[in-house]
Amino acid sequence: MTERHDDREYFTLRATQERVIARACKDNAVALTHFRMADEYDRRAEKAKGPPPADI
Repeated sequence: MTERHDDREYFTLRATQERVIARACKDNAVALTHFRMADEYDRRAEKAKGPPPADI
């Protein structure tokens, strides 16, 4: 999946939200899942930092 350049803000926001949820979880397995989701959003935000794809 190719990320659009303007998705970076969304992914960064979602990563932050997932970490807030994870810290509030009482179940460690559920918290770990939210931390993993946050890491994936961070990865996507980083990928979206590149230049926007050229229009063809």
